[in-house]
Amino acid sequence: MINHFKAEFYKLFRSKIMIAILGVCVALVMVSFALGDMTFFGAGDGTESVIGFQAKCYLSSEMPTFQTVARSSLAYTAFFWIVCLVFATIFFTKEYNTGTIKLSVAYGTKRTILYYTKAITILAVSLITYLIFVAAFFVIEIIQSGYIPSASEALTLFGWALACGIVLLAFESISIFLCVIIQNIGVVTGICCLYVFSGASVYLMLWSNMDAASIPLKIFVYGNPMYYWMNFCSCRTMGIIEHLPFYFMGGILLLIVGGIAMSKKEIK
Repeated sequence: MINHFKAEFYKLFRSKIMIAILGVCVALVMVSFALGDMTFFGAGDGTESVIGFQAKCYLSSEMPTFQTVARSSLAYTAFFWIVCLVFATIFFTKEYNTGTIKLSVAYGTKRTILYYTKAITILAVSLITYLIFVAAFFVIEIIQSGYIPSASEALTLFGWALACGIVLLAFESISIFLCVIIQNIGVVTGICCLYVFSGASVYLMLWSNMDAASIPLKIFVYGNPMYYWMNFCSCRTMGIIEHLPFYFMGGILLLIVGGIAMSKKEIK
């Protein structure tokens, strides 16, 4: 099993995918310096976003608070899921589309082992990259704002980032499952983008009065990653974190179902 993981990481770092991911991350860092204040998928009272991704919107530039610095650090992850989605779909389907996976199967490697090693590699790399990305922006925000966080505040930010990362893992698990079922990168990417953007739109309409929303709408919102990202990246966890285990387990369950389907699927 370890050798299979080594092989997956070797293929990953020998490909151009990691270079592309790093390039996008650097580009986002440059955008942060160029744009300054920005808000994505935000809703609030008109002066400060309550939910959403809000960067560098300090109520006082002379006395920044930890919450505003943390929100800025997390805000630039607003579209990071697209990078991870493209990475997951391309890296997962590449060998299946080219047919090179047949060689491993011909040598007696079980399809489930190939499936899970590739899936776990994708999830591990995505989570680590996400946490590094947030940490890099946290350092940038500290330098630019002059705010010096305490150790407990840094750990609090890590907790928020980790919660967002767990949502990302569930989302990628769903995309990997769709890759097994549909086997078309364009269709899978389109479905996932529609899934996320529609979730953001619906939640923005309902967020101030969620208690009055119908049960189907609540299920759709609670089953959408944007519900968690828009709250966690706004430093809001009360009443939200309780739903996270269900969403995460749902994504992992689909990942397992994908493994079962892959074991019975003919490799063309």
